[in-house]
Amino acid sequence: MWRIQIDGGSPVRIWDRYAYAEISPDGKSVLVAPADGKVSIIPAEGGQPLKSFEEVPRLGNFAVVHWSADGAALLYVKTTGGVSNIWRLPLDGGEAKPVTAFTSQRITSFAVSRDGKRLALARGSTSSDVVLMRDLK
Repeated sequence: MWRIQIDGGSPVRIWDRYAYAEISPDGKSVLVAPADGKVSIIPAEGGQPLKSFEEVPRLGNFAVVHWSADGAALLYVKTTGGVSNIWRLPLDGGEAKPVTAFTSQRITSFAVSRDGKRLALARGSTSSDVVLMRDLK
């Protein structure tokens, strides 16, 4: 991941692995969620993580995680018993708490409005069948 000034200049590497990335609302930090590691917050200028979180659950290869609108927390999808809800994890070290209270279906994606008053999300059910075939010629 690289950073470059809007008016040009040389790019500066701020992260050395492929990851989902999202700039904080104040522009000072970057949320990074690599496929093979924990979710971290790094300075926008680059450097060592300011905070890392192993408790953010993953959906597939990546964590589904975003900044809260005020930048004080991370919002993420947590699925328990086949039901997904969005949780808020304060960056000050407080306990994670649910934001939604769905009783069915899974959340596959979500976004937060800039003012933090609305959530857009995709949710539904997945069904699949497995068929074992033997002795095919």
